[in-house]
Amino acid sequence: MLPALGPFATGALPEYVTALAFFTLAMLFHVGAAALVFGGFTSDALWLIFGGLVIGVAVKGTGLGQRLAEGLAPRFGAGYAGVITGVLVVGTCLGFIMPSSVGRAVLLIPIALSIADSLGFSPGRRGRTGVVLAAAFGCHLPTFAVLPANIPNVVLAGAAAQLYHTNRPMN
Repeated sequence: MLPALGPFATGALPEYVTALAFFTLAMLFHVGAAALVFGGFTSDALWLIFGGLVIGVAVKGTGLGQRLAEGLAPRFGAGYAGVITGVLVVGTCLGFIMPSSVGRAVLLIPIALSIADSLGFSPGRRGRTGVVLAAAFGCHLPTFAVLPANIPNVVLAGAAAQLYHTNRPMN
């Protein structure tokens, strides 16, 4: 593991090359059993984050994020407090649809930036920073009340399943 830290930390090699080399060398030199080396890929938390990131990038790449921003901005009103409240509410509501707070942030922050642009908040202005912070907080903090909406909750459920030897799916 230590030889992989250098390339990861310095960026001397692309991350995927370093990761592939690490896993390949770990298996070739029998560092551990395959179940141990690849154990992280069995975690629900990993796939929750990965799926959320894929959805977020897809929404941004297809232009759906921009269309959503154009549709949502008029509903928030022209006032700053309305925009902040609207962005917070959208982030919270996404917690019931999209399970990963990281994925929600990847989805909502470009939309929030588009809304900030439409309000005339240029980069570096406090208003723009406030809109982005509202998106980040709205994606993360209120959704802790929704069990499958955040990684700590999923990790806790997985740990409980391991400790008590239950393999029931989380509802």
